[in-house]
Amino acid sequence: MLKLLVADDERILREAVCYLIDWKSIGIELAASCKNGREAYEEACRTKPDIILTDIKMPGLSGLDLVEKLSEPGRVLEFILLTGYADFEYAHRALSHRVHHYLLKPCNEQQIIEAVQQAAQSIYTRRQLQQMEPTCAGVARPEYSETVQKVVDYLERHYSDAALSLKGLAANYLFMNPDYVSRQFLQQTGYRFVDYLLALRIRKAQWLLVNGVPPQQVPERVGYSANPQYFVHLFSKATGMTPREYAQALRIEP
Repeated sequence: MLKLLVADDERILREAVCYLIDWKSIGIELAASCKNGREAYEEACRTKPDIILTDIKMPGLSGLDLVEKLSEPGRVLEFILLTGYADFEYAHRALSHRVHHYLLKPCNEQQIIEAVQQAAQSIYTRRQLQQMEPTCAGVARPEYSETVQKVVDYLERHYSDAALSLKGLAANYLFMNPDYVSRQFLQQTGYRFVDYLLALRIRKAQWLLVNGVPPQQVPERVGYSANPQYFVHLFSKATGMTPREYAQALRIEP
């Protein structure tokens, strides 16, 4: 279960978020409720939340100060910024830290729930992507059977093929029963074939965007030439940003 920390100096709003929403019903544990930025920072260091829902303007430390102090390379932590100030500078500074959940007050419970659910989905995807990242020197690769390793290697080479499927790969490359390959792949990698392929394509898309490929060219480069808008939807669901927004955020200097 993911842990949520809430920080807001408005007691009524803070208590409403904490106690009027049934967080456990959507797989979220309320880790802490904080009345200012300093308290939120201390609680975040102690409780190690996965998601922080914070007001931007608070005594001690602002919500953006909190983002800057808690953000660190490799840490999977999502922020949702809640504010009554529709100010571009806030959004601009937030984007520079890869914050892409930004709610304006007043907002209702459903909007907050949806933002937390989107943040949770981003966390699960980022964790999956991290597990699929190339291993560092001196760290052994996962040991798969010959069959599963062939599938992993094939996907790495052919992820841009729009017609790529487990059935076709099993029949035309492995010459094996697709159901058997599917079971072995899930058992050894922990992922269904389609989930692994999607996460791989999103990771490759992120790499392309980091390296300056125009967002409009990315869907075709990762196997979605026939339906680029569907890929934009998948990318947004996984990362919280469209490819264009992701590319714009990369151009913002911290």
